[in-house]
Amino acid sequence: MIKFGVDAEYSRSYNLFVRDNYGTYTYNFVNHWLQDLRPAQYTRSFSLVDKVVGDGSEAAAKFNSVRAAVFLADQWQVSDKLELNYGVRLDYFDFLSTPNVDPYFNATALPVLSRFWDMKGARSGQKPDAQLHFSPRIGFTYDAEKGLKVRGGLGVFTGRLPLVWPGGAFNNTGVNVGGVALNNPNITFRADPFNQYQPSDLGVTVATPSGQIDLMAKDLKVPKVLKASLGFDKSFGKGWKITSDLLFQSHLNEVVYYNVFSNTKTKNDLGQDVFLPINGTSVGSYVRTDFDANATGIQNPYSTGIFIIANGEKNKGFSYNYTLMIDKSAGRGWNFNATYGWGDSYTLFDGTSSQNNSQWRYVEARNGRNNITRSRSDFAQLHRVNAYVSKKVNWLNDMLGTTFTMFYNGQSGTPYSYVYSRSMIFDQNGANGESTDLIYVPRDLADWSRFAEAYTTSGVTYSVAQQWDKLDAYINNDKYLNKRRGQFVERNAAILPWSHVVDMRIQQDLNIGRGKNSQKVSLIFDMFNFTNFLNRSWGRVFVSPGVDAYSLISMEGYRVNTASNTLTPRFTYRNMSNNSAADILDIRGSNYLSTRWRGQFTVRYSF
Repeated sequence: MIKFGVDAEYSRSYNLFVRDNYGTYTYNFVNHWLQDLRPAQYTRSFSLVDKVVGDGSEAAAKFNSVRAAVFLADQWQVSDKLELNYGVRLDYFDFLSTPNVDPYFNATALPVLSRFWDMKGARSGQKPDAQLHFSPRIGFTYDAEKGLKVRGGLGVFTGRLPLVWPGGAFNNTGVNVGGVALNNPNITFRADPFNQYQPSDLGVTVATPSGQIDLMAKDLKVPKVLKASLGFDKSFGKGWKITSDLLFQSHLNEVVYYNVFSNTKTKNDLGQDVFLPINGTSVGSYVRTDFDANATGIQNPYSTGIFIIANGEKNKGFSYNYTLMIDKSAGRGWNFNATYGWGDSYTLFDGTSSQNNSQWRYVEARNGRNNITRSRSDFAQLHRVNAYVSKKVNWLNDMLGTTFTMFYNGQSGTPYSYVYSRSMIFDQNGANGESTDLIYVPRDLADWSRFAEAYTTSGVTYSVAQQWDKLDAYINNDKYLNKRRGQFVERNAAILPWSHVVDMRIQQDLNIGRGKNSQKVSLIFDMFNFTNFLNRSWGRVFVSPGVDAYSLISMEGYRVNTASNTLTPRFTYRNMSNNSAADILDIRGSNYLSTRWRGQFTVRYSF
């Protein structure tokens, strides 16, 4: 049986987004804000095409795109037991619009940036090449014997880009939106969102071009994966059924991001490239790339970054999942089901934001976010066990029915990364408040002493040795950190503790009438996290304070190692109570609910 089809989609996109339009103030300490002191950084973006703040600005991204496909499939009954399904799909994607052109970038900035970075063929006012993807696939079903069915498949599947990602290249063009980003500006907080600091208030001249600029690689491709699956269903005994599935997925096209706003200046004593220069015996300040060395000052109008959307080239991501399910439909109202799943996922980028700079900015990395490597995904499942048991009792000639059900969910904690409290690389516009740089785990006191320094807090001074006693104890109690001594940690390689949650349901049914005139009234009581109802320490769902990262070691800054002409990081360990990365934060709405028991009463009428 041959099937043929056509799939076509035309999109008109409009997105008005001017990040930091109302001003963003960053403080190193809460008290600095409470005392109305100057912020560590002030950032603001605004329209360059009109003076509208907020809705109605003409700085919006406007573009059209088309996605079309044709597919051909066939089904072949090879024998009474074997059936094959196979086919091919051709996917086409193209942008019908081009971003506004920034002539200054193409003529002046691009030649300079190309000396330091592979620009992936990107330039202002350019859309990616049109794409045609060939996606073959095949699947089979085999009835091996009575009650046993084996199935599987192999194929290529083409996805799509969320249009908000390439939409940034139509919004942040250098000529649509301008911006300012100043470290330690001589200002205080303004609460009125419509009366934020203008460039003239800050002693800055902003002209066109300005702000952030987003570019797309010339050969940017939509995501595409290779999938392979194998599974079986086995029925046996009196109502028993086992289902097993194995799925493997390999990324063929994976989206990544680069920020080419500046370039590295020197190395630190851990071998990392750092965006800070050395000026004699002093640590210099971050400097954006200068596009005209013959002119006074830094000739670079792009205040918040130059981002390129491209595809990963090496060590692309992959994932695998295995599931085993046992199901039993027994007599006398008993039902039982249990499922075990194991899955892991590795990626370059997870794609968790609608902003291109955030896609790049919030990835933990060892050598800066322009040098990311394949690592465990934020969404890796790891171990998971689900089970339920249910018993229904009918009485009064089936007029009443009472059902008791218990649900269990046990699963591995989420992955997280150990990071420094402040930046080691300084690759985000020189900001030192970034906490995405993966930590180096000291081997011993001598190793720690190379970088550590004493500090005083609340009148108490903690020596390097005292800090090491606490840090060493923390490392010893963490299986992952203990095996990484003398090495950098990996992104998302640490795992939060397991969670064990039991839910309960009691349902009372009243059956009225029979046949076509049957009606039913149900009274249902659900208790979510019944485990926590029994004991307040049970049923806890753990999260790390930094969402998916935990700042274990404090980065205090750099000093110059004059012997090697490198930068020596200055570390302190301030977690003297040795708090764990596993925390319960009541301010997180989802965690507040999942970690506590809740009751719900429902009345349902069915007819």
